Amino acid sequence: MNKVVHFEIAGGNIEELTKFYADLFGWQIEKVPMEHEGPDYYMVRTVEVDENFMPKEAGAINGGMFQNDGAPLPPTVGIDVDSIDDKSKEIEAACGE
Repeated sequence: MNKVVHFEIAGGNIEELTKFYADLFGWQIEKVPMEHEGPDYYMVRTVEVDENFMPKEAGAINGGMFQNDGAPLPPTVGIDVDSIDDKSKEIEAACGE
């Protein structure tokens, strides 16, 4: 079974977005320095992490947040697979994109 390992949330006002999730769910949200042009990125911790920044709780995931100035985007979910090429072929065979 392939596990969900990461999520991303985008919104129009990053200050309001980070405050909303931190206040409502108690998530720890921290701005990450980026080496490229583009929106700031924020790491979201929903659970404590180990020295490799991996969740300490089995089955738990952490994620990220960024400001989106365009149309609203649905949350993005990252799934761990053995081979992205093989999984992409399976997705296409099932009429996915």
